[in-house]
Amino acid sequence: MQFTINVGGEQVIDRTLLRFVERLESAQPAFERIGDQFAQAEMANFLTQGGGWAPLSPGYAAYKAARFPGRPILVRTGEMRDSLTHRPFGIDTVGDTRAEFGTADPKAKYHQHGTSKMPARPPVKVSEGNRNEMAKTLQRYLMTGSI
Repeated sequence: MQFTINVGGEQVIDRTLLRFVERLESAQPAFERIGDQFAQAEMANFLTQGGGWAPLSPGYAAYKAARFPGRPILVRTGEMRDSLTHRPFGIDTVGDTRAEFGTADPKAKYHQHGTSKMPARPPVKVSEGNRNEMAKTLQRYLMTGSI
């Protein structure tokens, strides 16, 4: 992409625009950092139990206490939690212009949205603050090249 402005600082402006265009073509470094930020957000989600996930039903709480003592809500074996809090995630794809992060655990969708017999306890929760932090990471990268 060629963009020319005929003013005193033409070369500086052209170089800046060319570097910006290059970063638009591949934002992989920013996406990698955003993946790390996602892991931190998910770790906080599990540590705070979603900020107040619904308690387990009495029957399931007794079953879980007997078979998986000391395990918090949404942690039975730890596989789903680990697939969201440690890289590589269950779904961890970073490309030049797109990134996708999440879990491939089939139980996650039932916990995320709930069922007729179980309230939602979203294992994937990215707060407004987390989203803002991730957006700033991408903006900083596109504008300055640093993450």
